Amino acid sequence: MFEGLLAASLITLIILGLICLPILVLYIVASWKLYKKCGREGWEGIIPIYRDYVLLQITGIKWWVIFILVVGSLLTNTAGIGFIISLVVLFAKFCIYYNLSKKMGKDPVGFGIGLTLLPIIFIPILAFGDSKFTECEVSPYGVIPEEKVNSAASNVKETAKKKTASKNAKFCTNCGAELTGGKFCSKCGHEIH
Repeated sequence: MFEGLLAASLITLIILGLICLPILVLYIVASWKLYKKCGREGWEGIIPIYRDYVLLQITGIKWWVIFILVVGSLLTNTAGIGFIISLVVLFAKFCIYYNLSKKMGKDPVGFGIGLTLLPIIFIPILAFGDSKFTECEVSPYGVIPEEKVNSAASNVKETAKKKTASKNAKFCTNCGAELTGGKFCSKCGHEIH
């Protein structure tokens, strides 16, 4: 009984090895060729974590996204928030692949989704296909236009200034209007003490 189970397990491992090993070799060669196409060294495409950092440089995404990828990958099995973290990592990867698809002259949305969900298929398509790497205008935030990020950041700063200003603000004891300075209230003319 035990020998039969051991033999079945060994045969299964051999079959999986014969299937997975060529796929792994294809993926490594495709990554090497893709990074060469993008003007980088081929070996940069096969070293874990460093490969992601170089891909951020290639695609023009902000450097700090590497922390989302690394920490997110470590925390995806965390109970409770693992699913949310997985979605954040998935979105970060989509932003990276969106820009890569754009720079390789492919449809950014369709090819970005393909690269995010099935990189084992789409990276060889980019590497061995006729696509060429071009330096084109991309957002450092992927699918989110930089103007929207900058306007949102300036809105946050403006709101923070208003809140800070209102914390230090003084109000007229007569009418309640915010005082702008001087000896008299600009709204009702009451003398400020």
